[in-house]
Amino acid sequence: MMGPKYDFTFSYWILAWFFLYYTKMIPYNPIIWLWLAILHNIVTLCLMFYYHNSAINVGLFILVNIIIKVIPLWILRNTGFYEEDFLCGAILFGIHLWWLSVNRTSYQQYLKEGLQRIKQNLPVGPTEYLIINSLKKHRFII
Repeated sequence: MMGPKYDFTFSYWILAWFFLYYTKMIPYNPIIWLWLAILHNIVTLCLMFYYHNSAINVGLFILVNIIIKVIPLWILRNTGFYEEDFLCGAILFGIHLWWLSVNRTSYQQYLKEGLQRIKQNLPVGPTEYLIINSLKKHRFII
């Protein structure tokens, strides 16, 4: 099974959106979508525990998601969100779904492959995948 791709992972689209908002390049706040992503991650983390994933996979998953979601949420903690912000995220998610279809996959397939990686005790996200492979390459882990 091939590792997860950054452009298929909506969390990184939200992270890019956060940077665009934070640098005032766009006016739409991603905070509600960061919260939705955290809820998705809680489900993923529960599945990782259910399928007895290794401590390194769980730890990396938590660390990466603290960096790409919790820290941006903390930075945005005193901001509000409006209906337009949610709609912007819905449009972005629609573009993401279109991108997946252009690349001959679907969101359902992406979720299915993620669940398969969890069941096989493999890294879930692309950053975790890169870190684990780098650690293996340099023989820090087997």
